[in-house]
This record gives sequence, C-alpha cells and structure tokens, in this order.
Amino acid sequence: MTTDETAVEQVRKEKNYGMLMPKTEAGVPMVYEQLGIAGAPPETLQGYKDNDAGNARRFLDVYGDDVRYGAGEKQWYICQSDMSWKADEELLVEKLAYDSVYNSYAHELQFYRAIDRFGQMKDTVAKLERGMRSIGNLSTLKSCIGMAQKDVPITADRFDRYDNLFHMPNVTFDADTLSCVENRKEY
Repeated sequence: MTTDETAVEQVRKEKNYGMLMPKTEAGVPMVYEQLGIAGAPPETLQGYKDNDAGNARRFLDVYGDDVRYGAGEKQWYICQSDMSWKADEELLVEKLAYDSVYNSYAHELQFYRAIDRFGQMKDTVAKLERGMRSIGNLSTLKSCIGMAQKDVPITADRFDRYDNLFHMPNVTFDADTLSCVENRKEY
C-alpha cells in the first residue's frame, strides 16, 4: 500500500468508525501532512447532516452567538460590534446563513477532493457538490433559517431585563453604581 492509499484508508476508517486521527505536534492530523493539505481540523468535517437541520447547524456553529430570533415579533436580531442588539431589517441573517453554509460545504469539498486520488470518495464529493448547489435555492436558504430559529430564541423583554443598565455606543452605564462597565451581549 502506498503512502497515499494508507492516508486515504486512515481517513475512511476515522470517518466510518469514529477512530481518532494521529496528529502532529502542531495538532494537524498526520494524514493532512502526508497529503499536503493545510490543517483543517477534522471536527469541521463531521457531524453535519445533508438536510435543512444540518444546514442550520452549519450556520449556528459560525454565527450562533451573534444572532437571536424573536418569535413574538417574527424578527431576527444581530449583535453589533458595540455589543448592542439590532433588529435585522436588511436581511443580513440570510447573507450570514448563505455564506456560512456555502463556506462549510466548500471547505469539506476541498478536503475530500484533495484525498480523492483513487476515486474512493466520489459519492461523498458528489453529495457535497449537490449540497453546495442547493444552498443557492431560496427555498433551501429559507428552510435553513427556519430550522435555526428554534435554536436561538429570545423574547423582547430579555433585551430590557436590567432596569439599571443603559447601553451606549462604547460602554454600558450602571445607574446603581453610577459607573460605566464594558458592553456585553448579555446586557
């Protein structure tokens, strides 16, 4: 068995049987080094289903800390750079969902194409190519966002739960202590 065949077999075993890949001191799987692939962590290549729920998970794994969905208002909220929450009136959530899901598929596809020197991964490559094309469909994108809504819910009263805190662009003013504190998403 050649080095390439051994590396492909190792990836197949790890994917199919949950075995851990041996890693270099830098934490890059040895199989990546053998094939000359820049170190993509294997956990980014596992665990996503090829359906709307899997696409929602791809989106939330990237942006889950920065988006919330208000079911009562039927409105998405996005955390701004100053840690304030703003209603998404520009459909930015759709762009974030598209970009994160597309990039996830592209990352996986790049990996599997790199190791597919013997045609053993052609079914996986074809499946990923279909998933990558499907995210361009509005119905797939809407379904992804719809599935994500249930995982990041918030009610309007959660935004105003601290009567003593007043959010400003650079700081949050605490009326109880008459001091300024650093902005945080929780306020």
